[in-house]
Amino acid sequence: MEKAKYKKCRHCRQLIPEDADKCYQCNEWQCRTESANPVQPQNIWGLTGSKEQILRALGLLSGVVAILILGAFIAFFLLKLTLPFGTSIELKPEGSIVFTKLGEDKKAVFLLSPNGTRQGEIISPWVSTGIKVKKGDKIILTASGRVSFNIHHTVDAAKADEVPISPWSSPDGFLISKWKGKRNIDEARFKYALEPDAYYGELIGQIVPEENLRENLPPLKPSNSKINRIGSNGRIDVLEDGILYLTVNEVWLTTDKNDKAFENSRKAYLPDKEGNELYYLDRAEKNLIADLSNFSEAIRSNMENQDKLDKFRKSEKKDEGEEFWKALTKAVDNGFETQEKRWEDIVSRRYDDLWYDDNIGSFSVNIKIVEE
Repeated sequence: MEKAKYKKCRHCRQLIPEDADKCYQCNEWQCRTESANPVQPQNIWGLTGSKEQILRALGLLSGVVAILILGAFIAFFLLKLTLPFGTSIELKPEGSIVFTKLGEDKKAVFLLSPNGTRQGEIISPWVSTGIKVKKGDKIILTASGRVSFNIHHTVDAAKADEVPISPWSSPDGFLISKWKGKRNIDEARFKYALEPDAYYGELIGQIVPEENLRENLPPLKPSNSKINRIGSNGRIDVLEDGILYLTVNEVWLTTDKNDKAFENSRKAYLPDKEGNELYYLDRAEKNLIADLSNFSEAIRSNMENQDKLDKFRKSEKKDEGEEFWKALTKAVDNGFETQEKRWEDIVSRRYDDLWYDDNIGSFSVNIKIVEE
């Protein structure tokens, strides 16, 4: 078969069959040298007929970018000029803006992401402010903003015009009891949060000596085992020279089997079946869940929430619904096996920030450093 041949349209420069008298792109006759209705290219790649046009467009684009960068530097310079005499401003690579004035305490502003930090293969829930402090300093912090810890549930709730399962959190965090539709597993998991004594989602911080950093990331727990609760208003008394790190109080997975925290992470993701039947039922195969619909409404009503199911397990009614319980147990076992395979996959991929990845929003943090 002879290979089809093409030519460029005289007007829009798009490829058309060589024997075409009229372009199906711009609808112009090829015998006409001037276009009756000139067609503008849809993007820069439509300018393939002219290298000069492409270079001109790229030059224009480069010029715009250069102007924007120059404008940002000019704005930053003008900002410095408007500051009171003796005041300096420093922009840290980590994102902190530090203001220093002679005779006054150092102040800074930092926008905290709730997703932690990733440096190549190393990840951490902690985010560096880039601010160095010394032993004896006092750090006074105020924070505002909102963070969601279940963006997938938040999106689903927005589509259905419903209240999200977990509330948006302020820097003060919230009690697990405020979690709409709270399950047994939610409280059980929170035992393995970075700081179990703080509220869920609360702003927390630690001072990390530079020698304790690995790829600029700190260990999960401070060397002095003290994580500082900050909330919307907090203070840190600096006990050793180091860098200020912040994060939101959330559960962090540890997938390193040699880490002593590994078993706790496994329990958080893969809790005991007893007391978490409905959690695993959600992960069971559909045909096994469908088997449960064969039982009477009176028995199936015990599945409405975990508390009712727990009472059903311990009551004499369990004997009356023996077949129901067998079907439920089979489905739960199947759901557990599914979750176990997911856990093995998470470990193999070293997906420690699984739950932090589901966070969205930010906290704006004002930092004042009172030097010794």
